Amino acid sequence: DGRLDPDRALRILTPIAEALDAAHAQGLVHRDVKPGNILVDEDDCAFLADFGLAKHAATANSLSRDGAFSGTIDYIAPEQIEGGEVDGRVDVYALACVLFESLTGRPPFERETDVAVVFAHLKDPPPTLTALRPELPAALDVVLERGMAKDPDDRYRTAGELMGDARAAVGAGDGVVA
Repeated sequence: DGRLDPDRALRILTPIAEALDAAHAQGLVHRDVKPGNILVDEDDCAFLADFGLAKHAATANSLSRDGAFSGTIDYIAPEQIEGGEVDGRVDVYALACVLFESLTGRPPFERETDVAVVFAHLKDPPPTLTALRPELPAALDVVLERGMAKDPDDRYRTAGELMGDARAAVGAGDGVVA
C-alpha cells in the first residue's frame, strides 16, 4: 500500500513484534523479517510467515541475494552480512527496517546495486525518517536509529521494546524513547 499512516503501521507491526519475541523466547531467530513475510488480512490483522530460515541462535554463513546467505539484503543486519553470531536482535534490526519502509514506502538503504545496499547496512547511519516525512515526530528517528544500530548491543533487546518506543513516539501507547 505504499507508505502507511503511523497508526496503521504500528497496528500491523505490533503483533509481528509479539510473534518475534515469542519465537526468540523459544530460542528461534526468524532471520528473514521483511514485508513479503508479513501477511495482513482485510481487518489489518497481521501474521508473520515463512520461518523457513528460522534457526536456533546460530551463525549466518555467506552473502548473496540469491539465497546463499540467510536473509534479504534490504533488511539484513550487519552481523548476518559478516557471518557473525546471530540472535533475536537481527530480527529487531529487520523489523526496524520494515517499520521505516512502512512509513516511507521505501527500504532504508535504497541504493543502485546490491553491493551498495550491503555496504550501507554495514557502514552508513540509518536514514532519518523525518527527512522523507517531516510531519512525523522526530522521536521516531531516535527509535529507528536505535533499532538499526550497527552494533547489536546498541539495539533494542526485544522487538516489543522497539514497537513500544515507536508507539510512544507517535503518542499511541506506553514506551520509553531512549
